[in-house]
Amino acid sequence: MPISQAIGDRAGEATTLSNIGSLLAEQKQPALAIFFYKQSVNIRESLRNDIRGLPKEIQQTYTQSVASAYRTLADLLLEQDRVLEAQQVLDLLKVQELEDYLRNVRGTAQTAKGTDYLQPEQQILNKYSELQKSAIQLGQELSQLRKIPEAQRTTTQQQRIATLTELEENLNRQFNDFARSPEVIGYLNQLTFNIQQQIVPLADLDRLRNDLNQLNAVLLYPLVLEDRLELILTTPDSAPSAALSRSPAVNLTKPF
Repeated sequence: MPISQAIGDRAGEATTLSNIGSLLAEQKQPALAIFFYKQSVNIRESLRNDIRGLPKEIQQTYTQSVASAYRTLADLLLEQDRVLEAQQVLDLLKVQELEDYLRNVRGTAQTAKGTDYLQPEQQILNKYSELQKSAIQLGQELSQLRKIPEAQRTTTQQQRIATLTELEENLNRQFNDFARSPEVIGYLNQLTFNIQQQIVPLADLDRLRNDLNQLNAVLLYPLVLEDRLELILTTPDSAPSAALSRSPAVNLTKPF
């Protein structure tokens, strides 16, 4: 991922983040999986914003190609009873269709910023970003030094390569131990206790309620998953709420 960042490959970075999130979900670490999926979705939202001037068909094709990451994130959030955040993710996924019928109901600036981080997640992101920045800087310097033929390196350059190599190994260990570090575990514990207090900014929720009130409407988000059907209902007078169906009569093999 630091390589993708260094060369500006945002699509590759988003894919790597999704893969990390998927692995963490399989390892039963949903809170950390959500953190990485949020990063992936936010990068993909920035890419979607960049292609807004292209024909609708191209925009829809791109959205369809990345929609699984949005649905997986919404699924993980619903499993953690984080309904407001799940509604926000599904809103991002459906915004293209909403804009086709309800002009500017959801402002483009709102969608461009993606999904919000809770405060503990923001702290984790800061720590992770520091590691990434260090990895990129270290890797670039080490790469330049290794391009010098060994016979032409000075003693100082040889010593610097040895120092950087040791730092690189230590940084790799930090990446590998990231999820198990006491600092990250502490932030995840905060996330567990504070989840109901720091969800979607109230201004965003109030804006959505005002839109619905003016339209005399409600929003219903169906999310068809492999093992269940989730329905998120948002009304002008209440926060989003989720309903769950496990009816065998519903065909759950095809994603919505």
